[in-house]
Amino acid sequence: MNTQIQPKGKGDGVVIKHVTKNLSGGRLSVAKLREMGFDPLEALVHQYRFLETQLQYYNDWRDNKIVPLTSTGKTKWYNEQAHLSIIDKMTTISDKLLRYKYGRVPETNIIEDKMRSPLVINLTKEGDTHIIGDYDDDTEYD
Repeated sequence: MNTQIQPKGKGDGVVIKHVTKNLSGGRLSVAKLREMGFDPLEALVHQYRFLETQLQYYNDWRDNKIVPLTSTGKTKWYNEQAHLSIIDKMTTISDKLLRYKYGRVPETNIIEDKMRSPLVINLTKEGDTHIIGDYDDDTEYD
């Protein structure tokens, strides 16, 4: 049996050479997707359209416009969780598609117009006044 010892590198000890890291939205990533013939935006729209047809099917099932049958000929029970899951997936895809038209907007737009109060440090007792540059004659300073 012929075994080879891998030189230790970062991580789990496996050295991987000549692997390019494609940053999302970068020139290489876009070129790779184009080479593979994949458009993420188009795929999201196709998935949304498919979910629209599934939603219509579940709406019709819920409203008794259609009655799905099992393989034995009995009626299937309406699956509320699957119906709500489709709506949730459509919302997620809509949220992802929304940024292609409007861009990202910060969630919080709280702008404080209040003037902050200045930091006040009192060096004298309450009621006493200290005037800078006004020294008593009996005070000695080094």
